[in-house]
Amino acid sequence: MIMPDVDRFKRFNIEFGHLAGDQALYAVSQVLVNNARPTDLVARYGREEFVVVLPDTDLHGARLVAERIREAVSEAVIMMSDDSILPSVTVSLGISETGNEATAAGLLADANAALNRAKQTGCNRVSV
Repeated sequence: MIMPDVDRFKRFNIEFGHLAGDQALYAVSQVLVNNARPTDLVARYGREEFVVVLPDTDLHGARLVAERIREAVSEAVIMMSDDSILPSVTVSLGISETGNEATAAGLLADANAALNRAKQTGCNRVSV
């Protein structure tokens, strides 16, 4: 599982407005969907948090996907309805892996802990 979270989203909303924030979330969601396989599950989990479930993917594979997502989000164009272009956003991503005793709650908790480590080390990072 990968848990992406938009970095400094509250500040983005304050500086550019909630409509711009919505467009940023849309751009991030498009990147996630475009980098998912048909068997993956992409969902919005919280305000600016998402979850990507990667069945039959090991930790190394999840890290590759997370890095690809991180780079693609930072390059994504955020365009408003008036064709104005906003500054790009970045995401921090936490990765967790299932074990024999893993539960959905445990997987989410582990991904969230990894996400917090990514945020604490400077954002725009992937952490396991």
